[in-house]
Amino acid sequence: MKKKALILIIILLLILLILLSLLIGFRINQLSSGEEDNNDISTNNEINNNIQEEEDLTRDYNLFYTVESCLQTYETYLHLDYEEQVNELNQPSMSDILGVNSIESKANVVLNILDTEYINRNGLNSSNIFDILGNSTNEVEVSLKEMNLLESSNSVNAYRVRTEVKDVNTQEVTNEFFIIKLDNTNTTFSIYPMNNNDYQNINEINMLGTLENIEKNTNNYYVEMEYNESQVATRYFQEYKELMLNNTQEAYNKLDNAYKEAKFGTIEEFTQYVNERTAEIQGTQIMQYQAEKLDGYTQYVCRKTDGTYWVIHETSPNNYTVILDTYTLDLPEFIETYSTSTDAEKVSLNIQKVFEAINDGDYRYAYNKLDETFKQSNFPTLESFEQYMEDTFYEKNNIGYTTYQTSGNLHIYEIQATDANNSASVPVTKNFIMQLLDGTNFVMSFNV
Repeated sequence: MKKKALILIIILLLILLILLSLLIGFRINQLSSGEEDNNDISTNNEINNNIQEEEDLTRDYNLFYTVESCLQTYETYLHLDYEEQVNELNQPSMSDILGVNSIESKANVVLNILDTEYINRNGLNSSNIFDILGNSTNEVEVSLKEMNLLESSNSVNAYRVRTEVKDVNTQEVTNEFFIIKLDNTNTTFSIYPMNNNDYQNINEINMLGTLENIEKNTNNYYVEMEYNESQVATRYFQEYKELMLNNTQEAYNKLDNAYKEAKFGTIEEFTQYVNERTAEIQGTQIMQYQAEKLDGYTQYVCRKTDGTYWVIHETSPNNYTVILDTYTLDLPEFIETYSTSTDAEKVSLNIQKVFEAINDGDYRYAYNKLDETFKQSNFPTLESFEQYMEDTFYEKNNIGYTTYQTSGNLHIYEIQATDANNSASVPVTKNFIMQLLDGTNFVMSFNV
């Protein structure tokens, strides 16, 4: 009996030992798994922090335009015509203002800006520098297009960048790649030009040296630029205005793709649009702006002196597309307003869009909104519609709304159009009949 009891006790002890071993093993696995999870969290946090730093960098206007200013300084000296002491307006030339009056002084200035490691690697001196960099004296315009942080230390940051350099004489534009270093302690910079043929994008550029402090000289110090949203909006507006007047192809390229297709379709149509409005474009200025952060871009709605709008979508500094009106494409805020409006309000919003198009000379937009039966009966061609509108309404119209009624699914608004340029003009009264369709679509007709 005692022997059986002993055997039973031993069996129970063995069972307890097995259970204890299983529990210990399970706890070890749980701890190991927890450590791995923590490591994963740490790694993910590090990745997220790096992404956030990169996003902060691309949104830091002050840093972006400070770097652009440094590159402009470098290119200005590199292309300086040291023999031109008086410009064509009989005023001191840039070389005279900067005190560069010989090829030797030009070489020394450029050497002062170049990165020391670039100079050493290429064995540069005042006698051979232009054999490597060239000695063009054509004026250039420099625009920084892309940059990201390559490497950093306590006081020096290295950025890899891509610029567009335009020869003012030939209008030729080239992509140029650089590493630029900023010494935040000494407020100095240095430029390391890259071989442009070796790179397709800035992410292919690797660090070529160390991040040592940059000793200040008479040519390599920088002043930190300060930009706010108003200055950014004005800069983009003026830049695009100049493109429309002087480089139609580039202006066409910078249009929002969806807008470009809906509004113009071809470069020829856009060129005609610009040519018909050259004087208007030359005289227009930005009067007000509104900036809004949207999903992946910043939207600048710029009100012009004539009361119409340009809309600029910026994905990062100096990278933006343009929409030249607010009726061809529905902006997010219009869709939001429209979706919460009454039917009467929707009709008035649509009529406003139609007259924005008419005031802009865009009769095609209004023509495409006509009810098909009404169109075929009254205006079988765009040309016939355009002639009627020009004979009936003013070049620039202000719209007032008088009476509103409905008939089934039709909405009828009586409007009065007056001359926006003449407060004493005789009102033109018309009944606009509109059917609201899905989304923001609609068709319309009016009494002829």
